[in-house]
Amino acid sequence: MKRGFLLLIVIAAMLLASCAAPEESAPTMVPTQEATEAPATPEVTPEPTPEPEPDLNDPLIMAGELLNNPRVINGEDVISMTENEGGQFAYIDIKKPSDDGTYFIFAAENEGTWFRRNESLKYDNRNNGQAVLVKFMTDNTDMYRIMLLGNNEMYMQFENGEPYHVNYGHVFIAKYSEFRESSLKLEASKWYWALLAVDNEGFYRAAVWEDGNYENNAYYQDYTSTEDGEWNLVFSVEPNSSMGLMEYFVLDFDSFTDGSIMYDGPAQTGKD
Repeated sequence: MKRGFLLLIVIAAMLLASCAAPEESAPTMVPTQEATEAPATPEVTPEPTPEPEPDLNDPLIMAGELLNNPRVINGEDVISMTENEGGQFAYIDIKKPSDDGTYFIFAAENEGTWFRRNESLKYDNRNNGQAVLVKFMTDNTDMYRIMLLGNNEMYMQFENGEPYHVNYGHVFIAKYSEFRESSLKLEASKWYWALLAVDNEGFYRAAVWEDGNYENNAYYQDYTSTEDGEWNLVFSVEPNSSMGLMEYFVLDFDSFTDGSIMYDGPAQTGKD
């Protein structure tokens, strides 16, 4: 009896042990990865947009390479010269528009002549520089002059097509090519631009270039020995010759630029 009771206790203990909850196993630790920063995107500096090159075949842009702050204050084109029959200029034997109406003709018959614009280039009392920009053509290359006349006389003179500088008051004449290398020579019936300018200190500069081909140019600079007064635009033609004008601009300006577009020599400062 006693042995049977013990057997029952052993069996009961075994049953209780089989019903016990299974021992929980420790969780497996998964190592965590530290967050890594994405590589920085390098800053891209935009390339600066290059400024467009100035169109130096535009005559007013070319004038701005030689004159600081040039302003058009007067002038005429072929339409206005035709309407007033060349009335802004003094007498010459022939004044008429070309047959196709694209330019105005000033011509001498048996004797050569000078003809001037009736008004001076000075329009106000600011004492700024005075300049004129002219688009012209000749029917031959013998002898032509485009001049500024005031307290001195400064000529752009063409002999057989070659440009000469004349400082009448200094009794001085020289080829443009002696001042700065140039191969420009006028050709008959071809268009050119001429710029003649005097600043308020009496310095003078002049340039001439082929229309549409500014690299074919000539340049001169000088001192007029006069720092005040008015300057007048004057042309001269030889007997049985003509000059055609398509347009001209009267300009004032603040000062001269360094002129490097035409000349890289010493600055324009000497007055001797």
